Amino acid sequence: MSSASSLRRHINELDWLIPGWVSVTGANHHITVFRDTAGKEIINRAVRRPLLLPMIQNAEQGNWDGAGMAALLHNPATRRALLDKLEPWLVANQAGGAFFDFEELPRKSLPDYRAFLREAKTRFAKRGWVVAIAVPVGENAWDVKAFAAVVDRVFLMAYDQHELSSPPGPIASQAWFENAVVRAASGVPRNKIVVAIGNYGYDWHSDSSAGGDPVAIDEAWEAARESGATPVFDKASGNTSFAYQEGNVRHVLWLLDAPSA
Repeated sequence: MSSASSLRRHINELDWLIPGWVSVTGANHHITVFRDTAGKEIINRAVRRPLLLPMIQNAEQGNWDGAGMAALLHNPATRRALLDKLEPWLVANQAGGAFFDFEELPRKSLPDYRAFLREAKTRFAKRGWVVAIAVPVGENAWDVKAFAAVVDRVFLMAYDQHELSSPPGPIASQAWFENAVVRAASGVPRNKIVVAIGNYGYDWHSDSSAGGDPVAIDEAWEAARESGATPVFDKASGNTSFAYQEGNVRHVLWLLDAPSA
């Protein structure tokens, strides 16, 4: 996998590492721990081991379970049960805390989410652990300042200006990126903010009920090579795009790659 190869090359240059190892989904709040044999081997062999913050998500195979997570967060008993299971697992994996990425939550569940994070922070503080979260920059319901008050770091997901439910377009144009980050970070201590940039693409095409598919950058370059298309860096948006025809299906791809970074 390209991610394992990249991690192997750069493991000793990283301060923090946030691997996607855990999901919590379904009405019964089932916990899935994903095997990452290659990643764990690289981490364990590192000369300079980064701070490890496993990512806990409410998604599996790309499907977000907002309703299931909202139900978990609303109940103090299920919040406590999740932390009871996570804490010893984090210890066993020599983690330095956890990174929570709960998405597609209904607006009414956000106060419950902050309650959960306060409870996690209270527990983790005893071990000197970090509590970090991901927050979308384009959703006004998320009060970044309120979340920042109860966690150690807020990662602003500064991407998805256009995504598969919208028409094709830049995933994070420069002007949109700057304005979104400024709005989201307003009033938040700078030492709590991390701006996350994307490294992926979207392939919009008409033969998908979802509008298209997410693609890794190497997959996008391979599609361009095989189709004879030429990726073009759009100076106005700072993003790269290309398009091609495959039979009766037209593909339009936009990328966040090295030039956009």
